[in-house]
Amino acid sequence: MLLARPAGLGSWSFIVSDGPEDVARAQVPTVFSGGGLLVRGVPFGFEAETRKRLRMAFQGVEVGAAERSGWPWFRYAVRIAGEVTDDGQPLDLTLRSGLGRSVRVDVGGERIGRIRRLGWFRRETEVDLPEELPLAVQTFLLAVVLVEWRREARRRAS
Repeated sequence: MLLARPAGLGSWSFIVSDGPEDVARAQVPTVFSGGGLLVRGVPFGFEAETRKRLRMAFQGVEVGAAERSGWPWFRYAVRIAGEVTDDGQPLDLTLRSGLGRSVRVDVGGERIGRIRRLGWFRRETEVDLPEELPLAVQTFLLAVVLVEWRREARRRAS
């Protein structure tokens, strides 16, 4: 299980830990800065192509994409390229939100885990996904959820 915490007060950059070890960093794209993922020292691009499509790239080549649908709760269809998975096969996942601060992660309609905030007034986030899922994929899924939570926070503030 991974734990993500903001890098600073009000920051949308998150440090991802596996136990005591920091293993990744997820930077949500904002108006002032671009996004990016750093997974065990390997940089991945992370950007919002449109309001409904997010992508992860390695050396300029798309290796993951998430398409949004649904309202008021979001749902993302996520496609991960075989270059990122351990078995070399593409992977299709679904992210589904509901009431509260928990997002369900499914493969083939079956729940494999969740991403959730640890409290109503805290931004620390638990990523509870199978260890077999590569760290880059788990970090990308976390980043997609963080984008939605940032959008939600901006809507509430306006």
